[in-house]
Amino acid sequence: MSNLAYSIVSSVGDYERDRAITDGQRQAKEGKLNEATDFLCRASGVFLYISETVLPEWETSRGSPPNVNRPPDLSREVTSALSK
Repeated sequence: MSNLAYSIVSSVGDYERDRAITDGQRQAKEGKLNEATDFLCRASGVFLYISETVLPEWETSRGSPPNVNRPPDLSREVTSALSK
């Protein structure tokens, strides 16, 4: 979702500096930026959910196989930082 938001913002470009742009075009580009913002907020919520709900359950779960190593980017600290 964050990569999609980045690609949307990249496709919009520097429209705020373009004096030849019409109001309709400006509103369309701002609508795309709002869509990108929505994707970033959703990605933040996913990472926050993983950090606060999924990982604590995984750490306390007795049903997980022994010696299962998680990737380093699946720690509470990293997912919490990514949510911000």
